[in-house]
Amino acid sequence: MQVECRDSGDATVVMARGSIGEMEADLLFKKFAEAFARNRHKIILDLTDVDLITSTGIGVIMTVYKTTRSHGGYIRIVNPQPLIRDVFVTTKLVKIIPICATLEEAQQQA
Repeated sequence: MQVECRDSGDATVVMARGSIGEMEADLLFKKFAEAFARNRHKIILDLTDVDLITSTGIGVIMTVYKTTRSHGGYIRIVNPQPLIRDVFVTTKLVKIIPICATLEEAQQQA
């Protein structure tokens, strides 16, 4: 998995590529922790190029959700593949974490 981060206005965009399994989830969490250390609590997670996410990856996203909310921020998910979107629907995460079609849409919802 590859992860790139960049600031865009008051949000941090995290772009992941590949699979988010147990080992990759740790790397992903470290990227979020770096953003939190810089007092960045508005997160846009671009999953366009992610083809698999395990329960550990979902757990990281839930931890990020709780952390951002406790600091007045948010997490938005961008363009997950259909199977990954189904995971968010099945687990009902779509009720608390918005899924956006594009980065622009995620930024406008902020």
